[in-house]
Amino acid sequence: MNPARELCPHLASETLPALPLAPDDVLEAWDGPAVACARCAVCAEGVLLVMVAWRPGDRVRVFSLAGIDPADVAVYRRNVARGSCDLARFEQETAALHACAGPVERLVALDVDTGRVLASAPRPADWRAPAEDWDARCVADGAGGWYVRLGVGPATASAARD
Repeated sequence: MNPARELCPHLASETLPALPLAPDDVLEAWDGPAVACARCAVCAEGVLLVMVAWRPGDRVRVFSLAGIDPADVAVYRRNVARGSCDLARFEQETAALHACAGPVERLVALDVDTGRVLASAPRPADWRAPAEDWDARCVADGAGGWYVRLGVGPATASAARD
């Protein structure tokens, strides 16, 4: 983690703008975005999104947000695109990318189809981003834990859009 890297003021604010994810922004997917690098729609600063909760069949996912330099993302993309016969290389590149990101500052409930931010909150003081990959630590949020904490409740994404 790079403690000097922060979210831009737009992404760190309570009135977080929409955060649409283009297909090229998605770095890892599981029936939708799981890890993505995007840019602020206002100032183009970088943001790393890592899924922390999801509900099967729901297009609303909870992500952690951390600032990241778009140049670091470009290096990651270049290195991954080159490929390697070393099977551990992708994991090493991904670890390096996460090391370039700042600390997690916010959690958001994001409609991954529209980019609409349904809820946003500062990272709880008692929460630390787990060290494991998203797929090892992110379980289906069937009870609605993160969704309830963010105020989008146990409703499905289609109900949340109405």
